[in-house]
Amino acid sequence: YNLTLATSGASAAVNSTQTITATVKDSDGNLMNNVAVHFKVTGANVANGVVSPGSNGKTTFSYTGAHAGVDTVSAWADINGNTTQDSNDPSASTTIRSWKERCCSW
Repeated sequence: YNLTLATSGASAAVNSTQTITATVKDSDGNLMNNVAVHFKVTGANVANGVVSPGSNGKTTFSYTGAHAGVDTVSAWADINGNTTQDSNDPSASTTIRSWKERCCSW
């Protein structure tokens, strides 16, 4: 199984919304439908949620970064639907940076 994450941007201004798209595929590379994906944001901002993909094997999770700093977004796909992360459940993470002004690049 495979889980990939794509962000709406690697950086953002404080109080803007970040959207992360998760794609779940089986071991043959086929999109998997109706697999819950658990998201957790840690760092300067904290958020979490569980979303089930639609018919295209993709799902989106959005949160607002109210604090300047770096966030790590971690996710895992609940392949067997037991709401517990098992060893065969794929996982992925990505980093999002936010700051107070759009003055600088990192």
